[in-house]
Amino acid sequence: MPDPANGLFATQRTRPAYQLDTGTAHRDDRRLPPINQKNPVMCGAIQLQDTKVFFPHPSAKLPVRKRDGQIEWITWGKRREEMCGFPEGGWARLSSIKDGRWTRLNPRPVQIAVERFMEKDAEGQRYWFDLEEGEFIQGLMAFIDGEARVYVVTQEAEPQTAMIHPRWPRILQRDAVDAPAPRTENAA
Repeated sequence: MPDPANGLFATQRTRPAYQLDTGTAHRDDRRLPPINQKNPVMCGAIQLQDTKVFFPHPSAKLPVRKRDGQIEWITWGKRREEMCGFPEGGWARLSSIKDGRWTRLNPRPVQIAVERFMEKDAEGQRYWFDLEEGEFIQGLMAFIDGEARVYVVTQEAEPQTAMIHPRWPRILQRDAVDAPAPRTENAA
């Protein structure tokens, strides 16, 4: 596994432009919702091609790009009602990874191959964020007794997106980590 203080856990890129779930594009900060005081679900859904995956769904899986470029769908985190040793939720703070809090789960950085992701603000309004060509969401794959789960790596949001949620998925460039392009035959 790469040193969490270097490599994949070292650089980032965030995206301020977003789209309301209604399909209306907004790029003007004056139209952003007020700063939230609650902690709504962040990165609560992803989309790859025609497939949308929402975290609350009991069988939610994320598309992880393997070294050979193929996509493998891996269970997204742990729901509250599940009886297993994985941490509850679907997200891993970058700071907790660097602090070693995930070490017992033999974490491995992975590329979550999505075209866009969804955030909700404190009022429940959905905002979809498109990734650019070559970008991916960084994931952490955790292991217990041979079973794998994937968590979205998060960090503090940039000021222009903190109005929607204080934490944000870590977005990286594929070129920066020298990975092959994805090949998907069947997203379902």
